[in-house]
Amino acid sequence: MLDAGNYCSTKGREQKVLSEYFMRAMKPLNYSAVLVSTNEMALGLDFLLETNKKACLPLVSSNITDQLGKPVFTDLLQVGYKGLKVSILGLSDRIQLTDADKGKVRIADPGETAEKVLKRITKTPKTLIILLSDLNEPVLNTILQKHSVIDLVICADLRSFSSDGRLVNKSFVVSDTRETRNIQGLNFSITNSGMAGPKTFSQQLGPEYEKKNSIDKIMEGYKTGLKDAKLRWPRPADAQPIYAGPEACIQCHRTIVESWRSSRHAHAIESLEKNNDQYNPLCLECHVTGYEKENGFWDIESSRDMAGVQCEQCHGPQAQHIKEENDVASRGLEFSGMGGGQPVQKRFKPQKARYYICTRCHSGDWQLKVSPEEAWKMHGHSK
Repeated sequence: MLDAGNYCSTKGREQKVLSEYFMRAMKPLNYSAVLVSTNEMALGLDFLLETNKKACLPLVSSNITDQLGKPVFTDLLQVGYKGLKVSILGLSDRIQLTDADKGKVRIADPGETAEKVLKRITKTPKTLIILLSDLNEPVLNTILQKHSVIDLVICADLRSFSSDGRLVNKSFVVSDTRETRNIQGLNFSITNSGMAGPKTFSQQLGPEYEKKNSIDKIMEGYKTGLKDAKLRWPRPADAQPIYAGPEACIQCHRTIVESWRSSRHAHAIESLEKNNDQYNPLCLECHVTGYEKENGFWDIESSRDMAGVQCEQCHGPQAQHIKEENDVASRGLEFSGMGGGQPVQKRFKPQKARYYICTRCHSGDWQLKVSPEEAWKMHGHSK
């Protein structure tokens, strides 16, 4: 198995905890080579090297070097596979070094690096040369036009290439699938001219992977690590009160709020607690309201009042709207168009929810059984 980089997370303050355990979970899947790329270096070289003492991944990068030009990671990995000699190199040109790394690490020119590394490979019909790439397309194309000996290129999130792959010069270039719990595979044959008839396929990761004992232990460690990290970030004391909560909405929308209370949305946090995922940032954003925004949800201890998918998760923060409504009512006034007393224009209106809002969370593995538009029409709240 091979990975073309950007497997680490750079989102949120839990990124190092998330990345550490993700790297450790990759090891039992028996990766042969893993590219060090943009997201990985954003965490810092020291963190990456220290984390890999536990993960023991075969990290590859041909053009990340120290100041003297010596590769920091494996620059050319050569392994045997079913009678083939497989040579793997890795290149990236999108890395932004941290301030701490700028004095000790440099990113060598990918074109010059490819030239040097490829000279060390003796190409025969039984040799397969693979490039793990996080290069911009123009740079990648230039390298492939110059070096037709490269058989296969695996890209990380290069949208001009699909998971089906296509030829550039004599190299077969394929990008990642962007699908969760999915591994992309490649069938091909070897002829005297090299790799022939490449055809990609997608393999869903089934229970045999998810229940693998070593991965289960790592995932439990990951969840515990998230809990320990998250306890240091409760809701800030100076958080602005932009969210009002469902009890404020019930003044005017009693029927809707009472219906919501018995819904799965209202109890969305409970499904996370059952699996010890109540600190997992990849899950929380879709199971709470106002995640890490002012007086929204921050962690289960300090802000349980905003747990669950409440009104304001779809309609936006409504504290100002509630205040305006109460202020107008207390003065015996009427909003424009309602009839009665002196008309007052509304300044703060709830965001109108539409069916496409559902797709923020209900996509991929969590997509609805029917289309979002159909589900919206079936739901009484849409009327």
